[in-house]
Amino acid sequence: MQQRKDVRGLSSSESPPVILLPVDSDRGIARMVANRLDHIPAEESVFVIGRTRNDIYAFGGGSSQFRFGQSDARGSGTVDVTYRRWDEDCADWRDVRDLTFLTAHSSKGLEADNVFILVDRDRGGFPSTLSVDIDELFRTRDEGIPYPEERRVLYVAMTRARKRVFLVNRMDDESYALSSETPFMSELIEDNGAMITRSTPFCGECFGPMRIVSYGGRTFYGCCDYPNCRGTREFKGF
Repeated sequence: MQQRKDVRGLSSSESPPVILLPVDSDRGIARMVANRLDHIPAEESVFVIGRTRNDIYAFGGGSSQFRFGQSDARGSGTVDVTYRRWDEDCADWRDVRDLTFLTAHSSKGLEADNVFILVDRDRGGFPSTLSVDIDELFRTRDEGIPYPEERRVLYVAMTRARKRVFLVNRMDDESYALSSETPFMSELIEDNGAMITRSTPFCGECFGPMRIVSYGGRTFYGCCDYPNCRGTREFKGF
């Protein structure tokens, strides 16, 4: 029988240790992670954790903003990644920071200050439909809770973070839990409502996801669909 565990970050910051990053498309995953990387201190380490090795291709196949290192994404499940931005002249890419992509299993025993987890079930995330199908081939003891092994794997991924966990999940509107097709996300949101109050909001104008914007000496949330939509919201920190 599984025991309930309360996941808490080790940071003394007043910001929440678990932060929801809603996206509305596959393309939005890399864009949302890149936006947060721009606001994480350079000295802090970063992991991106996927359920399977294929999740790394949410970052565009190793081109543009995210460049893959020499590690093979189809091998051990661990890949060195460089995050890049255009230089001031918009003439070439400039390396900004290094991070590491890992599968949930390969992350066991490792830690980073910040961990992004690709929860999105549409990409084969948590719970993995492949894992569930394989489990059904074998007789397992009834643990009184759906997807017990997948819960353990997600717990391992979430507890890799020293400071912050960013849960990246596809959602269609601000109802969050109702629009999430990922059962684990629905449970986390329902049981931890405070996590949502300081997470990335949806735009009040078009109901799309928002990103952190620094402009004119202030930092705020701006609609990801700018300039088509100019919706903004107050930013209170991570």
